[in-house]
Amino acid sequence: LGSLAAGSVIPKPQLTSISGIAVPTATFASKTDFVFNLNDKTDAHWSAYGYTDVDNLWVQYKFPAEISVNSCVVRWYDDGENIRVPKSIDIQYWNGSKFVSVKKIGAYSYVPNQDNTYKFESVNTKMLRIVITPTGTLGGDGKGMPGIVEWDVLGFLLMEYKQADLENAYTASPNKEPATGDATIYAVIAMAVSSVSLAALIFVNRRKQRSQAK
Repeated sequence: LGSLAAGSVIPKPQLTSISGIAVPTATFASKTDFVFNLNDKTDAHWSAYGYTDVDNLWVQYKFPAEISVNSCVVRWYDDGENIRVPKSIDIQYWNGSKFVSVKKIGAYSYVPNQDNTYKFESVNTKMLRIVITPTGTLGGDGKGMPGIVEWDVLGFLLMEYKQADLENAYTASPNKEPATGDATIYAVIAMAVSSVSLAALIFVNRRKQRSQAK
């Protein structure tokens, strides 16, 4: 941060896989098809086979910080009998008080055993959920329920630095910031987070230009 040249413009980070830092939960999981299989980067799968309740099925990710996201990639598991691709899905995000549906971009497909990409208008959130309408009947015999090999989320983490943090970062070379007075400083830092190889963090804040270096 301290080495930013005057007038520097740092581009927005590219979207990257951030599902590995999420905590997965679900309405229900089969005894052998665990919910943590959703983001374990293996061929193991989660499923709701045996689910006989009438409530909507969903899988959910909770992130350790706010994220910006505009797409998901889901590999649906389908054994042709008990576990089937869904009829439809509704991707939802937590807006701070409730889950609301994202605004879809394009048609959604449900091709078994391969990656299906679902695009939507970008949202900032700490929780993402997929509400699933199964091929099987809710409240039925538990067959025809959905399964997922992997649910990937493409986005980046958002973190806002407080003014004191920014001032500490600029102490080494306080005059190397964009010369715009009370400027908005954007900094993008790539770093390893948990099992994710790369996560992009955007630090956004306003800082008044220091009159002199201490």
